[in-house]
Amino acid sequence: MAQDKDYAPLTTVIYVIGDTPSERKDNLRACLFHAANHCGEGWLGEPGFEQNVSNAHDTLEDTDPGISFILEEADFRPPIHQLRILHGKGPRTAVNGLVKGATSSDRRIDVIVTTPDPICNRSEGIENIETLVDGNNNVHFAVSGLTVQSGTSITGTTKRALISITDALHPAHEHDTEATYAWSGGRPPIGFEVDGDRLVESEDYSRICRILQQYIDGIKSQRRAAKDIGCSRATIVNAVEQRPSMYNLQ
Repeated sequence: MAQDKDYAPLTTVIYVIGDTPSERKDNLRACLFHAANHCGEGWLGEPGFEQNVSNAHDTLEDTDPGISFILEEADFRPPIHQLRILHGKGPRTAVNGLVKGATSSDRRIDVIVTTPDPICNRSEGIENIETLVDGNNNVHFAVSGLTVQSGTSITGTTKRALISITDALHPAHEHDTEATYAWSGGRPPIGFEVDGDRLVESEDYSRICRILQQYIDGIKSQRRAAKDIGCSRATIVNAVEQRPSMYNLQ
């Protein structure tokens, strides 16, 4: 009778997205490389790094979006190392599963994504990163090499930097025509102010975009969204139905 395998604790989770198999493989390679060099997963280089990338990618493509699988060390000498890979090509529920799984673990987890983009969106902004680091996890961005350490207070300079990255990855709208921002008089839309004959973003524009997206996603009620922004419920309806492109609502 075969003996049970002796596994090392699983401490690394990789979240992979991409619109095509080739893009997903490139993102997977970047995350695995980061895991091997920065998260103590040096076994990924044995017997060959590219072989591990190919094996993981083959399994990834056979895995439904939102489902995870285990990549296991080929060397059967105990303890056998492993890491978890989550196929994030699907809906936002995959991100929710990632956050819930990492924060419910009894040990510190290294969560690796290519950039902040996979776990940030207009609805939640950097809240997923805050939740992960508050839950005793490290968050790694493989492309830049940036790591947000467990317990980091997402305030001040750190918060401004992450918000800037998020807003850059999720631009509010395209500045491509004069008509888009021309002001024809009257009260400006929420999140905008008047500068000459133009509408420009106000200081709370990004916050308003997030609240409106949260309303669309069902995270906030219409009443709550109106209260948080400080406007009428009719204004919320007008923003999401008449001007969704101005707030990059999805």
